[in-house]
Amino acid sequence: MPAISYAQDKDILELTLEELMDIEVTSVAKAPTRLLDTPAAVFVITQEDIRHSGANSIPGLLKMVPGLDVVQLDTNRWAVSARGFNGQFANKLLVMIDGRSIYTPIFSGTFWDMQDLVLAEIDRIEVILGPGAALWGANAVNGIINIITMPVEKTLGSKLTAWGGTEQRAGVSAMFGREISDYNSLRITAKASSRDDSQLNGSGADDDSSMGRLGFRWDFNGDRITGRTTGSFYHGREGTNFDRVGIEDDYHEFFNDDTDSTEGSLMTRWSGPLGSDATLSFQMNYSQTVRKEAFYDASVQVLDNEFQVIQPIGQDHTLTLGGNMRFYWDDMTAHSHTNMDPIKDQYNLYSLFIQDEYYLRPDLSLTLGGKFEHNDFTGWEFQPSTRLLWKASPSLSLWGAVSRAVRTPCRMDANGEIVLALYPPGHSLNPTPNDIIPFPIPVMVTFRGDENFESEELTAIEWGAKTLISDRANLGAHPLLL
Repeated sequence: MPAISYAQDKDILELTLEELMDIEVTSVAKAPTRLLDTPAAVFVITQEDIRHSGANSIPGLLKMVPGLDVVQLDTNRWAVSARGFNGQFANKLLVMIDGRSIYTPIFSGTFWDMQDLVLAEIDRIEVILGPGAALWGANAVNGIINIITMPVEKTLGSKLTAWGGTEQRAGVSAMFGREISDYNSLRITAKASSRDDSQLNGSGADDDSSMGRLGFRWDFNGDRITGRTTGSFYHGREGTNFDRVGIEDDYHEFFNDDTDSTEGSLMTRWSGPLGSDATLSFQMNYSQTVRKEAFYDASVQVLDNEFQVIQPIGQDHTLTLGGNMRFYWDDMTAHSHTNMDPIKDQYNLYSLFIQDEYYLRPDLSLTLGGKFEHNDFTGWEFQPSTRLLWKASPSLSLWGAVSRAVRTPCRMDANGEIVLALYPPGHSLNPTPNDIIPFPIPVMVTFRGDENFESEELTAIEWGAKTLISDRANLGAHPLLL
């Protein structure tokens, strides 16, 4: 039977065992692949999971993913990471929306507060635990999160959702989809929400927030060519608490200030046949993000162009190759305790990738791939991957992989400076009986970037097993050796 998609309007608990085996994911191989046939640790949050979760934010949904560490820092800030090392800017997890990277090049990481999509338009969220750099590039070190929205034809009609509560004070989202012609359909979405203060020592923490988002998706489904164009505009205000070091009182100043964030994005993707059996796709996106807070005003523009070709070779090979050109323009003006030199910069990223999936026999496949990537901070990086999948039975798959991935420097790593701490006179960093001379003057500790900063490298050996126990249960195991 043909493979099915999660976009179908069917409860996941109603699927048969055969249908469960045929569910497709796209983030592992950049092409639709049966979940049981993916040589990686993959977890999928379905639209049915989203409807039953009661969550109204993407980080709230990610709490259900085994292996992800999701922490809410305050009312509006989140930290999401895979395999530990968590923080607001977890720099080894690549996050995408419909294949568009939302990884910030200034700090490395993701501003989760700005990714507040209308949840009803999300088809699924694919989470890969483990390196995915051979196809997706740098920073896909510990994992990948790909948020995939529904085709317009699956969301025709109108939908209005509202919620309210004590902390999640109030919110409303609206979605309207319509067929414009035989080949064209359009969806418009809107969302607004307001969150109350969290509690700190029995009183409000002044971290309330409000946001608004508008978006659209236009789909074209021709006889040979298909395409989609998406766009969004976001604006939010958040109360944020800061700890600023100083030379008065106890050398710390706790204060509150608003963070204002604005983002606009536009992406288009088209695909069609190339020759007799190959498929060519092209994607281009532009985004601009402006974030203003107590310590800095930052603006980032990104222009990203990507192409991909999928070419079957005979009965046993499927070759996937492509390239990417990404251009960044940033402007970071510091106010206090931060510095960036130069304030404005322009830097580029170029890459080529190739992957060959080869069936050694009907139940055994070998996938070889690699990405050659050049960035303006460390030059050329090579990120290869080898994956082997054995379908031991119709409901059991065993797989193993050896991969290399890198986390490339961000602008702050290369050109930034941040004041981290200030120690008063008489203080010692290592207070032991052997300390004789304390600091005679205040000592300031700073993080200072270095243009010779090298990439962080990971070599991972993975193996795992996937089995479908019944129509309602599956089991996966995923040991990892670094």
